[in-house]
Amino acid sequence: MKKILFQNVIVTVTCLLITSSLLAQSPQGIPYQAVMRNADGTVMASSAVSLTFMIHDGTANGTVVYQESHSLTSNAQGLVSCVVGNGVVSEGNFSSINWGNGAKFLHVMMGSVDLGTQQMLSVPYALYAGGTHVSVSATGDTLTVGGQSVIVPGISAANPTINIPTSGLGAQVLPGNTTCANEYINVVGCNGQTSLTYDGRTYDLVEIGGQCWFADNLATDQYRNGDAIPTGLDNATWSTTTNGAYAIYNNDPVNDSIYGKLYNWYTTVDNRGLCPAGWHVPTDCEWMYLEGSLGMSVLDQQMMGWRGSNEGDAIKSSFDWGIQNGNFQDSYGFSLKPGGFRSVNGGNYYDNGINGLWWSNNIGASGYPLDRKLSNSSSTILRGYSLSIQDGFSVRCLKDSEIAPIQGCTDGAACNFLASANQDDGSCLYQNATCDDGNANTSNDVINGECVCAGTQTSGSGTGAQLLPGNATCATQNISVTGCEGQTSLTYDGRTYDLVEIGGQCWFADNLATDQYRNGDPIPTGLDNTTWQNTTSGAFAIYNNDPANDATYGKLYNWFTTVDSRGLCPIGWHVPTDCEWMYLEGSLGMSVTDQETVGWRGTTEGVAMKATTNWASPNTGATNSSGFTAFPGGYRELNGTYVTIGSYGIWWSSTEYGAFGAWYRLLEYLGSNVNRDGTSKQDGYSVRCVRD
Repeated sequence: MKKILFQNVIVTVTCLLITSSLLAQSPQGIPYQAVMRNADGTVMASSAVSLTFMIHDGTANGTVVYQESHSLTSNAQGLVSCVVGNGVVSEGNFSSINWGNGAKFLHVMMGSVDLGTQQMLSVPYALYAGGTHVSVSATGDTLTVGGQSVIVPGISAANPTINIPTSGLGAQVLPGNTTCANEYINVVGCNGQTSLTYDGRTYDLVEIGGQCWFADNLATDQYRNGDAIPTGLDNATWSTTTNGAYAIYNNDPVNDSIYGKLYNWYTTVDNRGLCPAGWHVPTDCEWMYLEGSLGMSVLDQQMMGWRGSNEGDAIKSSFDWGIQNGNFQDSYGFSLKPGGFRSVNGGNYYDNGINGLWWSNNIGASGYPLDRKLSNSSSTILRGYSLSIQDGFSVRCLKDSEIAPIQGCTDGAACNFLASANQDDGSCLYQNATCDDGNANTSNDVINGECVCAGTQTSGSGTGAQLLPGNATCATQNISVTGCEGQTSLTYDGRTYDLVEIGGQCWFADNLATDQYRNGDPIPTGLDNTTWQNTTSGAFAIYNNDPANDATYGKLYNWFTTVDSRGLCPIGWHVPTDCEWMYLEGSLGMSVTDQETVGWRGTTEGVAMKATTNWASPNTGATNSSGFTAFPGGYRELNGTYVTIGSYGIWWSSTEYGAFGAWYRLLEYLGSNVNRDGTSKQDGYSVRCVRD
């Protein structure tokens, strides 16, 4: 048919890890904030980041009701922020999500790296409220929630008063506080609890204005999941680290027992959790709520610098401070003690017994975290920016708004560790541990790298079945035999594709036409002949650059797109392997011997796959009895020229051929069977997607 040319390709993959947090705010979107880290734990400062968000309905693997992507750049501290609902939409409509119908799960990907899926707890209910309304009448109101309606007597046009809470669960910080107008505060109370033991140390608790606080500075030497927090850093390392760490003032255990430990800011936002389950490092606005509860005006709360009047004296411990120039009343039992700090400048310690500084977990407009400071020479409270994220300050923990237990795996060593869980449910799974996948046709079952129990296929059929008994080429490869489950079409990147189920596999019944990867990154195109021939990265072309060909036959992709880590097919789909093509051919009647043969094989399998239109005459025997609807999109050769549209259809597999080529499938207008061969990765062929 044609010469096969090869070219060496070297691909370097860098894995990225992300820590993230979700904050529920307005119904128009869900704010998302993340600190980006490299695989070695260092912060990804000032780096380009592509995030994809999917919202699954019902379960973590449920239907994707919404998908969007964001192209972001981290700041100097590795922080990125965006609003889910305001990105580049690839599926669904954010405003049309039915938050009242079942659970919702947020799935996050960074490029092709799957960052996991987490049930959305408070967020859906904030958005769910957008679908709640009341129809007023003289005798009662019709309250509609999530499509269900009920008559509520006694609340009518004659009684229109709306009570806006200023305290209690989910209350706004304070009326008039514009800085925190959209942030809801954890005002859950201590429920009579007066102390809590964490990591072997007992902390007093205090309730102020409905908030429940630690009444002692934190002193843990490990994260919530049991991982040790690094310590003992020399001055140079302390000043440059971009990971969580703590220090004890002057390395004196007496200071640890009185004042607690000094943590850099990285510990406060580590996804392993610094405070115990059900507690967290307070936000800047939660500090403001506390100050408002002490009597500080709304105007003063929002100011930078020293603010208020005597609120500082009201929460300072009446002892363990140095020379006291104020009236340290500790009126509320908050018992702040001056632990001093460890400076980023040389790693030196300062001000123990004189000043105390406490972190919030927020980055301010300056690009540095916001903190609180009290001094033995002032009765007020300073709200300021730290000099550096590497400074070491004290920490107080604040109780979460979620009182109900969150069950899950709480062991950080498990592959299904759930950082938000505060109650272990015995579900922890450990990679390489033996298990039973319940399939009689597998052996050597273990928990694999995807945290799923799976074994080596021995015989049988069904999901993950061996291709065909006797097929030595694919003897150890499991095939995606999941069916279409009644789904007949799928919309991806603005184009709707018909689906067809053949032998239990679910295939696209149209050639792929996307111009971007799954994460939203554009696939390069418009390459001249020389560049097309020499590229070793993904690219596509449209036959003769004619949009009509794109509409009918889809795009032509080089092989590099099919294995790009960003994903060419939509979530839950992939470019088929050589063995998955063989399974399809076997489902159409091709013998095992023919499946493994190179060149033209089989008898009438091509007839069953070819569409009955858009082929050149005579389109030998075409019936499309399988519903595969193969169209002859032609191809772009290695040298950049376009050939054989209408006469040939060629489709990539994702499997390499030899050292440098890749396998494909070919149908032609004069043939009734199917060609299997290998060719140069720079050729441009059609693509079909098969379900995972």
